[in-house]
Amino acid sequence: MENIKIYAPVDADIDFIEKCSDLVFSEKNLGDGFLIIPKKNNFQLPFDFAKIKMIFPTKHAIGFELNNGLNALLHCGLETVHLNGEPFTYFVEEGDEVRRGDKIFDVNLTLLKKLKVSAETPLIFELNQNEQCVIKNFKPGFYKQGELIAELSIQKNEVNPQDEMLQLFESGSQFENLAKNIDNLVGTKTNYNDVYNCMTRLRFDIINPNLVNIDQIKKEKLVKNVRWNGQELQIIIGAEAAKIKDAVIDYNKKLNDFELRGNKNINKDTTLGKKFVATFMGIMVPLIPIFIGTGIIQAIIGILQLTDVMPTFVITSNPETISQIANLKGIDIWWFLLNAVGKSSSLFVGIIVAYSASKYFDFNRMLGVTLGVIICSPLLFVNGGLFTIGGDWTLFRITTINIPDNPKLTYFINNLFNIRITPGNIKIFVIIFAILFGLKLDNWLKKRITSIMELMFKGFVIILLVSMVSLGIMTPIWNFLEALFGLLFYFIGLIPGIGVGFYAGIAQIGVIFAMQAPLGIITSIQTMVDLGLGLGGYSVYSPGASISVWAQVGALIGVIIVTKNANLRRTAIGMIPIGILGVTEPFLYGINLPKKRPFLAAISAAAIAGTFASLIGVTGRVGTGMGIFEAVGFFQWTVADPNGAIGLANGQLTPIANGLWYVVSCLIAIGGAILFTIFSYKEYVNAKNKINMLLKQVFTFISWNSKMNSTPITKEQLRLLKEELNQLKKEITKEELLEIKILEKQIIKQVKFKSKLLSNQEKEAKEKEKIISKGQKDLSRNKVKNAEQLFDKYKKIDYSALNLALEKNIKHSVSQDDIARIETLILEKNQVFSQKIQNILQNYKINNLDLDNNIYNSLNSMLISYDFLQAKEETDINKENKHLKKEVQIKNKAMKLMNT
Repeated sequence: MENIKIYAPVDADIDFIEKCSDLVFSEKNLGDGFLIIPKKNNFQLPFDFAKIKMIFPTKHAIGFELNNGLNALLHCGLETVHLNGEPFTYFVEEGDEVRRGDKIFDVNLTLLKKLKVSAETPLIFELNQNEQCVIKNFKPGFYKQGELIAELSIQKNEVNPQDEMLQLFESGSQFENLAKNIDNLVGTKTNYNDVYNCMTRLRFDIINPNLVNIDQIKKEKLVKNVRWNGQELQIIIGAEAAKIKDAVIDYNKKLNDFELRGNKNINKDTTLGKKFVATFMGIMVPLIPIFIGTGIIQAIIGILQLTDVMPTFVITSNPETISQIANLKGIDIWWFLLNAVGKSSSLFVGIIVAYSASKYFDFNRMLGVTLGVIICSPLLFVNGGLFTIGGDWTLFRITTINIPDNPKLTYFINNLFNIRITPGNIKIFVIIFAILFGLKLDNWLKKRITSIMELMFKGFVIILLVSMVSLGIMTPIWNFLEALFGLLFYFIGLIPGIGVGFYAGIAQIGVIFAMQAPLGIITSIQTMVDLGLGLGGYSVYSPGASISVWAQVGALIGVIIVTKNANLRRTAIGMIPIGILGVTEPFLYGINLPKKRPFLAAISAAAIAGTFASLIGVTGRVGTGMGIFEAVGFFQWTVADPNGAIGLANGQLTPIANGLWYVVSCLIAIGGAILFTIFSYKEYVNAKNKINMLLKQVFTFISWNSKMNSTPITKEQLRLLKEELNQLKKEITKEELLEIKILEKQIIKQVKFKSKLLSNQEKEAKEKEKIISKGQKDLSRNKVKNAEQLFDKYKKIDYSALNLALEKNIKHSVSQDDIARIETLILEKNQVFSQKIQNILQNYKINNLDLDNNIYNSLNSMLISYDFLQAKEETDINKENKHLKKEVQIKNKAMKLMNT
């Protein structure tokens, strides 16, 4: 490798890196190099040629890639990371190619001195394990900017090919390395309570968000995006999320002290509704793989029963049925075992919820599971009960009502007045209550009894009290609420088709607010009532829940068709398989809901398709899993009516007709959502419209605020205010919007190239990961020859030429002049709007409303939409307006009371 010439980037005293006061640099943990103590502010490139590889978000460090592939890092000042870029002004951007003498950045040394921050600036070179740095012709001392400091040569140590192979296969997989990096970037295991995943997201329950390096996490190859949900950090990875989560846990296990706590640190200012959602999601999201896995098994059972390969098993109070099951022989025993494998987890879901809730709330896991088993006890299951979900005991009846010629309404009303105890096996909220009650009781006992007494009596007290209260008090209360829900939807269902259409429409709104369980109760109650009346247990509402999923999938397909954002399209395509499996949360939260219109399009399509299904007479029959597997259950009779005698007598569709019409309904939902999305979709709201909305909110705020004052503003003043704000709307012209549109077309091209580059990087990572995994197995089995062949194959994987071409396209696809012009335009508009809005607010003596970030996000809406810029945290002016409106109403009521 040829020598690299190093030049003084600034007038400075320059020494060996060992002289740095920061041990991280002086001990060469990050590489060898030089220590620069600048005497002036302006830094130039210290090499003949380099590419700007990375500029840290806090601007305190910049990475270079030299033309021989060597990476260098210039870290200006020590502890300057905490200054959030304030002392720095940059003249280059990531991806720029620069030459000796080109300006890189300026630093305010006076500010550093004033803040007592060291100006020591390490220049270091990143080396591989088999490389060493040799510095030639260097003498410590003062150097003028541009003066040759030294020459650097990188010497590769001779490595035996077999040693190189061993180094590769024993260094850990791509996932292991990514897990290690992410674990460190989130602040290590001391900064999170729990790590878990859904289909596409690696999720951390973070203790201190300030310790999380979001920008570095985003730079990891397999990371697509990062989002916050309260204290929960969601790292969007894709289908590999589960593997990375396992790798994080394995990495921490190797450190011998991996113990995750479930105590969630939800911000005290978070609303009760958001706390509920965060808690419910934290408990239920880790269970999604269980629901999908058992769902697939149920689908297989459904297919086998539909084709008469496997018999149907029904547990009821009928002695003949029980006798048949007790006397099973031969292959039927194995079919019965498969039936138990598929049905048990959903039938006794409370037990796994108890474990997950115990983990979430940091309650003793063994006590939590014990409570779950008791509340879901098979002893309470008796012979399956009337509804095959457990026994049913009436404590007392408030009253009994009989409505002639309306047995259903009679049943619903009497069910409301019938105070019953049942097992809690499918009553998720009763289980969660039990764990919370157990936790509170546990903490109370710890403070009041000795360690010996705790050992002897704590378990006894918790198990007895929590079990009896949960079964004897909470289940009757929950049963009453279920009956109330059922009665409400009975009346909604009286309107032909509308009931199911309404249910299908709100089902995914329920997912957003983590209300799947209460909505699921509606389906369960209607089915149980149908069973109780001897009508076979045909579910009217369950098609609506299924249809709502397919409508959201349709909206996602609509986004794929219509979006110009290649990254968004690529992400959406990757989420289609998740939707097919019946899980909507990842693309609901990630795409449909943030974009709003696809979500609304899906709701509309689901309501139409649900109404259609109801009018045709489609009903749910047998639960056979989620998503595509759910369809199998619609092609059967119900478990309580295996031969269809009850169904046919009551006008139910045959299994084939029911299944086909269900499929048609789902296709209507998908097709409708696609069309509605295509015709309504907007990539983003343009700057002018965003500003107009903001100004409208400002007018509302001033109007409500004036009503709180003793001297409210007059109608004439409001008219003048409206005129002033309308005049301000004209600040953004059509010509300026056209300029932004021209830049957008360039950005669309660039995003397309970036998406392709990311795709290549993922392919390369997966191919290498596969080989490393096989190589590790071969080495562990002493198959050295196989490992050597894999190593040769690994070395041939090279996407660098393709990626280099894409990087050039990325750089040249957007005109720097156009970007500079738009940035200048937006900066000017930002100053205009900020100053004028501030003046207007001050005229009305309002000094506590900061809208700078709202203005910034509005003007940069296009750049934010394509991830060119990060949105800033806004003032929720709508929330402020609602608060003011409420205060005015309270004030008016108080005035009326005083006057009377």
